[in-house]
Amino acid sequence: MSPNLDPFANLFLVELECGQRGVVAARALAAGEIIVEISGREVSTPSRYTLQVSETVHVMPPETNGTGHVQATEVWKYINHHCAPNAFVRDRAMFALRDIAPGEEINFNYNSTELDIASPFECWCDAEGREERHLVRGFQYLSERERAEIAHYVASHLLPRLAVV
Repeated sequence: MSPNLDPFANLFLVELECGQRGVVAARALAAGEIIVEISGREVSTPSRYTLQVSETVHVMPPETNGTGHVQATEVWKYINHHCAPNAFVRDRAMFALRDIAPGEEINFNYNSTELDIASPFECWCDAEGREERHLVRGFQYLSERERAEIAHYVASHLLPRLAVV
């Protein structure tokens, strides 16, 4: 991974080896530290690029400013999914789930914020205990065991659904 944009206070946007963009820590981040604020336009219908922040509200990331330079307010849209994440979302902010080293990719579990993912996708992450490949579809499709595994970092709007399978 090599940084291709100026650093934000905490983050670099990079081109990953797989050809996707991702976000890495520009400095050490402590567990519980705010990584980035989730800003953008509120919408009621989810899309591939929205992030669910309440039972009925999804946030659409701000548009690129036309210069090709990604603004700090929109960098969250490049944070990738991982089944064993190092970050989590609470309300409209992303926090470090554990200490994150400089240069480490920031990721969160999309199932922890999205009830029903608008564009399900196959996950190939290397999380311990996971199948080599599985479908990421949203919280409502998780088994009781899978829900229990993410209970400590699931988004507030999904907490009432933890016991419902």
